[in-house]
Amino acid sequence: MGIFNRTISMLKLIYVDDEPDILELVKMSLELTGFFKVSNCLSGEDAISRAKDFIPDLFLLDVVMRGMSGPETMQKLREIACLRDVPVIFLTARASDVCRAELLELGAKDVITKPFDAMALGTQISKALQKFVESR
Repeated sequence: MGIFNRTISMLKLIYVDDEPDILELVKMSLELTGFFKVSNCLSGEDAISRAKDFIPDLFLLDVVMRGMSGPETMQKLREIACLRDVPVIFLTARASDVCRAELLELGAKDVITKPFDAMALGTQISKALQKFVESR
């Protein structure tokens, strides 16, 4: 269905990070807004296998992870037809302008830096998605 045709207000999101504490913090802060249903994954491989059934409206990916990195995960997700157009936002401690530019050039819709404000995260993601929708 995707975010463009959605008639309900809750967005399905897969968040991938190899740090369990951050996974739970993000899930809790986003689900408390009432606008997101979050599925947490500890690895890119886990996200790829889970995404085929969950079919998210958005991927939120860490950049540096054990095993498959965030950019590698995004590349593999793009190879799956039903996930090819799902927007990706990176949540990362790598906040340099060069890193940000590289991630946007790869096709990310936004880059949010860690540490992040848990209370503002839902708003940041919503703004990034709104800009993405308006640009289409």
